[in-house]
Amino acid sequence: MERSQRVRLLGECERIAAAGGLSRLKAAAAGAITRLDQPMRLAVVGQIKRGKSTLVNALLGTEVAATGQLELTFTVNEFHHAPTETLRIQLDDGTVQELPPGELREVSARDAEDGARLRRIRKVEFGLPNELLRTFRLVDTPGLGSVHGKDSENTADYLGISGFVSAAEQAGLLDVLKGMGRTAADVAADSAAELDRADAILYLFSRAMHERDHTAIEQFVGSAGGAVTPLKAFGVLSRCDQYWPPAEDLPGAPDPVTYDPMEVGRRLADEYLERPETRRLFFTVVPVAGLVGVGAQALGEEEFEWLADLAKAPPGRLVSRLSDAGLFANRDDLTAAGITLPKERRRALVGRIGVWGIHLATGYLRDGLAPGQVRERLLEDSGVARLRSLAVGHFGNRASLIKLGSGLDRLTAAITAERLAARRAEGRPAPAVAEVAALVERIRTAEPGFAELGILAEYYNGELTFTADEVEELLRVTGEHGVGLATRLGLSGTASPADLVAAADARIKAWAVRSQDPLLERRMADAARRILRTYDRLAHRAEQARVLLETDHDPEFE
Repeated sequence: MERSQRVRLLGECERIAAAGGLSRLKAAAAGAITRLDQPMRLAVVGQIKRGKSTLVNALLGTEVAATGQLELTFTVNEFHHAPTETLRIQLDDGTVQELPPGELREVSARDAEDGARLRRIRKVEFGLPNELLRTFRLVDTPGLGSVHGKDSENTADYLGISGFVSAAEQAGLLDVLKGMGRTAADVAADSAAELDRADAILYLFSRAMHERDHTAIEQFVGSAGGAVTPLKAFGVLSRCDQYWPPAEDLPGAPDPVTYDPMEVGRRLADEYLERPETRRLFFTVVPVAGLVGVGAQALGEEEFEWLADLAKAPPGRLVSRLSDAGLFANRDDLTAAGITLPKERRRALVGRIGVWGIHLATGYLRDGLAPGQVRERLLEDSGVARLRSLAVGHFGNRASLIKLGSGLDRLTAAITAERLAARRAEGRPAPAVAEVAALVERIRTAEPGFAELGILAEYYNGELTFTADEVEELLRVTGEHGVGLATRLGLSGTASPADLVAAADARIKAWAVRSQDPLLERRMADAARRILRTYDRLAHRAEQARVLLETDHDPEFE
């Protein structure tokens, strides 16, 4: 369905709602139209202290979101594209204030002293000229809470920090919360609301998927009425660099010089994806080392000089000292290990890229890599580059369809609310409600992309049993690797219209045979027929391109 047709039908919904005096429906329809031309809302969610703000910084490639031991976001921070840096805050009374961009940290990082002064702030919006923000409006959420009844009696348990951070840090975080005049439930409610408004989601676990993470997922993601599916959610196993150095009791006594903590993260991610409850919710689980990722992009010339100084030390001795982060950062004299860099600079490097990042960076410098090459290697090692690429490919390539779906979901919710209100009043819904509902269903039916996403959803839910080759083809033809005609048909961008037609015809024949297999289960046969219809539509587009070329037009195929 063309954008103009989507806008026309949604505009009709808005007109009908306005004529019927249904302000809630009118606002939902208007919002759906507006969303079509906006970047996707990508929300970073999870329990408190799971590395959400660090990941936001790593994705943006710059340190804008507040991070640190006691710097904590207890409000929603939203980052959007702007030609120059801008800063706005939304207060709890609905008013909006413009502030100098340099005050971002002051209005988003909380401490016990200024908590009372800033307790009225409910959302911070920061605009900056960042390329990723042309695709995504990135939302950094405060943190979800536990839903265990027993946890509600203990704020630290509810926030998911009990047993997860030190007692001193727990006390500091709770002081911040108290100083702001907020409750743990307030923070969780803000995060859940942003999750509900998001077009796509990155859900963070830290080191391991704790029971609290499972509970929070089920409450705020798994029970979201089907609104959150693997089509719009990634799991992120954060802080994987904390698996380095290897524990002394690991089998085989692995050498810390060659030990790769990201491999541990990848193994854990694979194990999570084998669990039905995880696969039902997330397209994939991606291990990342956010601190290394953001630090790699922020390292300055002076810091590279410090790293070069450390690289002069014998590798084994340097690794031995790095294996004890406290000793490396705080011991005055490490000259016995060949380390002459002052502890203030060592401590700064630990804060910038962590001990594993230092280990990697010094190794690359010994190998003769230039600073730019070291940054690229560290970014790749951190998993952040892969996560960014996956998010753009999986979410970004389907942006218009996902945003349309989000808009229709909100319209459907408004329709349900109107019907419930009428029922409570012991009356009947206004006729306009049924008219809008019929239009919403018409849009869903007329948009072929929803049928394709439906097949993917059934596959992720374990309802379809495709072969490995069929899964790859399913992802490709539904736009996982790009929405261009050639890409969806598995051809290069230089493919001729005749090649496109031939490729589509070949896949039509293959799926026609597949759909008619008498041994296929009914659900699989239905999926095969829907894939066949997708190839029929692609074949029609390819034929149009061929005809246009033969009549001396110069069509765009991508």
